[in-house]
Amino acid sequence: MDKKAPVVDVCFNGDTLRRLFLPRGESVEGEVVLICDYARTSGLRSDETAILAAKVSGSGVAKCYTVLDVISDHWSVVEVPYQLVMAAKRFSAQRIYIERLQSWELIQAEMVRLAKLHGVNLGRVTFFKVDKTPLAKLNRLRKLHRLCEARAVRFTQANYINKLFHQLENLAWTKTNKCRVDDNADVLALLVTHS
Repeated sequence: MDKKAPVVDVCFNGDTLRRLFLPRGESVEGEVVLICDYARTSGLRSDETAILAAKVSGSGVAKCYTVLDVISDHWSVVEVPYQLVMAAKRFSAQRIYIERLQSWELIQAEMVRLAKLHGVNLGRVTFFKVDKTPLAKLNRLRKLHRLCEARAVRFTQANYINKLFHQLENLAWTKTNKCRVDDNADVLALLVTHS
């Protein structure tokens, strides 16, 4: 093991996560938010682009997050704006947060074009810079872990659960200081950091 690699002191327990399920039929108030963690390439060995839909309620340190869905895949760069617009339509999103990459202006223009074509109100769209310093991802996951322990994160029961929980329960740190197979877990950590 690389002595310089940080220790993964974040351990998500499956039973604990399942206690955070929102009871079926229970509704939650809040602003509907989409957040997108954009993969730079669409190859099968690369990261997946992940889009998370959630309801966010409260403010400041009292914010609560209810995850509605997470979709992820190896979409091409031209397909991601379409996926975002369709997710905005499906969830009636009021805010959309997207990782700001070099091509962000092209992504924004294509989203506006597609939104007009499909009659979708995109709400407020914000492109944000992701902290790429060596411990940034681990620190985001630590914050997410604390919020889960405080029951400030809840999960609706849907098809995304197995993949997301599997990634949270199996976080691993490599010598390059990056977690692997964590796209859905990281987009959730981005939500609690940037929304």
